[in-house]
Amino acid sequence: MIINKSLSKVYSDIAALDTLIDGLITTVGVAGAGLTAIPDMALDSTVAKSANQLSDAVWTDVKAGYLTGAVALEGSITALDTLIDGLITTVGVAGLGLSAIPAPADMALDSTVAKASVLGEAVGASISADIAAVKASVGTPAQASVLGAAVGADISADIAAVKSVVDSISGGSSGEAAGSFSYLDAGGEQDLVELTITDRKLLQGAWLDMDAITKDGVIKCYYKVDGTNYREFSSEIFTVATDSDGVYIDLNMGVSQDFKITYTEDSDEGADRAIPYAIIWQEIE
Repeated sequence: MIINKSLSKVYSDIAALDTLIDGLITTVGVAGAGLTAIPDMALDSTVAKSANQLSDAVWTDVKAGYLTGAVALEGSITALDTLIDGLITTVGVAGLGLSAIPAPADMALDSTVAKASVLGEAVGASISADIAAVKASVGTPAQASVLGAAVGADISADIAAVKSVVDSISGGSSGEAAGSFSYLDAGGEQDLVELTITDRKLLQGAWLDMDAITKDGVIKCYYKVDGTNYREFSSEIFTVATDSDGVYIDLNMGVSQDFKITYTEDSDEGADRAIPYAIIWQEIE
């Protein structure tokens, strides 16, 4: 290559320059030991020659050798500069081509640059358009189009059936009815919470917070056995300062009709009282 030949010539000229410098060092070295003691450094001065005790003949030879080496050195440097200029010019031509090489990111196989460089710009663009058209046409195949409408419908039904069985095994979803009931000062039996049941549930239990109650009372549970009329099935006396303020009613009962809990004071509370509640249930249908 041109670059390698130019570099070889540079190395050759540098070697020649090195040889000239070695000769100069050898010639000047004869007088080098005493140069530090010379007060006047002019090469042809009387002080310099006498300080080093050199004869005129020897000093003339030294001076001639220095001048010859200096001239040769200057010529070699000029030649080297010319070679370097040529090398810069040669590399500059190649550099223009190197700058045109695509960046690594553009060399991915699916990039526009890569497709255009391999296939030609027109063909690359055409293939890209064709691929986009195929993707738009195919889209995401529907279950029915792959399996057939009948088979697809059967599979959908089977999946629903399996889901139903799994839900029944796992016990279905669960939930909670929670809030706070204000027992009015009017007294009498009042509904703390009522659940309207639309599907079968398992009522696990109910929590009542009786901390605000100051008088004894009665807690009752009712269920619409016939779907219309409430029937009492549980009654519990709450005694203030004796029973715990947190009351848990262990229901553990399946229901498909409405359910409620009531509270009745034994004597006048004298004010409205808040009774927070929470009923935990699990869906079994």
